[in-house]
This record gives sequence, structure tokens and C-alpha cells, in this order.
Amino acid sequence: MRALLARLAIPWHAFVGNHDDRAHFRAVFGERPEIPADGFIQYAFDIGDVRVIALDTLDTLDTLDTLDTLDTLDLGRLRLAWLEAELDASRNRPVLIGMHHPPVACGIGFMDAIRFAPGDSRALDALVRRHPNVERIVCGHVHRAITARFGGTIV
Repeated sequence: MRALLARLAIPWHAFVGNHDDRAHFRAVFGERPEIPADGFIQYAFDIGDVRVIALDTLDTLDTLDTLDTLDTLDLGRLRLAWLEAELDASRNRPVLIGMHHPPVACGIGFMDAIRFAPGDSRALDALVRRHPNVERIVCGHVHRAITARFGGTIV
């Protein structure tokens, strides 16, 4: 994947998904300056006037569990606090949040069964509502074109 992406003539950024492993991801993409050396793989960057925030929604049983008490698709307080700080720092500009898992039900039963914990979805909704400059939230995971209102913006 890294070799294929390296040939692109456009800028690119890698986000973690549900089949990724953070250690392996760092082994492949760790030399990229936006990839943190440890902890969650989340970062922010600019495309013109837009601030893009990459939120790590990967949920695995690793050493981060003891730091964030992770459960199935539980964002936890550390990631929500990090996102809040990023959003607070970007109040005067448009923001796009990129994350793998959608924060809304998609209507596909087996996918909805493994979405965010209800409390985290509500907390994320409230956080995004406090930041009306969030223009969009873009997600992967479902592999379908789905559009929904969430947090006063569009997913």
C-alpha cells in the first residue's frame, strides 16, 4: 500500500480502520510526520483554509485499554478530549472530521451492531453541535454511500 500511495502525484493521508493494527500501521506509515509515535493515530492538517481532523476510532485490546477503558467501539474520554481541544483550536475556520466508523446507524443490521456505544455517539453529537464550523464528518467502514444529519452537520 505504501509503495502504491508513494507514486501518487497528490498529497495523501492515512487513517486507521477497523482491520488495522496500530503497531503495524506505524511500521508502514510511521515515517510520515503527521503520524504520532505512540498512542492513538489521530492528527490534524490543513488543506487550504479547511482544518482536517483525523480521529482514530480503532478499538482493539492493546495497551491503550488501560489508558482509556475501551469497550467495543468506545471512543473514551481521551479521544473525545483530544477532539474537543482540536475543535476549540479551530473555531474560526471550517473543519472536516475524518474517522473510520460512522457515528450514526446506517440501516445495515450487522454494521449497526458494531457502531459507537450510544453514550459516545451522544457525546460526539453534543461536541460537534458546540462547533458549528464543522462542515462535514466523513467516514468509511460501511462501504456504502450514506448521508445523515448528526451534530448539526452532515455525515
